[in-house]
Amino acid sequence: MIISDAHAGLNAARRATLPSVPWQRCQFHLQQNAQSYVTRLDQRKPVAQRIRAIFNAPDGTEAERLLRQAIDDWRTEAPKLAQWAEENPPEGFATFGCRLLSASGCAPPTASNALTAKSNVVPGSLPSSQTPLPACAWFQLCWPNATRTG
Repeated sequence: MIISDAHAGLNAARRATLPSVPWQRCQFHLQQNAQSYVTRLDQRKPVAQRIRAIFNAPDGTEAERLLRQAIDDWRTEAPKLAQWAEENPPEGFATFGCRLLSASGCAPPTASNALTAKSNVVPGSLPSSQTPLPACAWFQLCWPNATRTG
């Protein structure tokens, strides 16, 4: 899985060189982008919390339900945010399909998991144990026999 922002050049390069690798838009950047559609300062934190709850849903079905509910609520109080949310957050849902990999030995992408898989480092023993793992390293852990095209 590749996780990145939605930069047009990066997406074109990804599609050209790794067309079969799943892609997910970076949830952090989605959160940042959403804030530009929040017109009232007092709504920034509640919107961020709601989007975080969507991304933290236990599965894709629940994430989609929470997103639909948020969009319905935002239609009247923040119509531009609702319009943005119809198209953008689902690009951050690819991880829900990859959570199935946890059962077969591929844990969610954190630096601790990568180090544990590659060495004898104890999970959580490093200060960066919750630092997101670069997608290329997570991809290599989950699909070690995959090859690039092009």
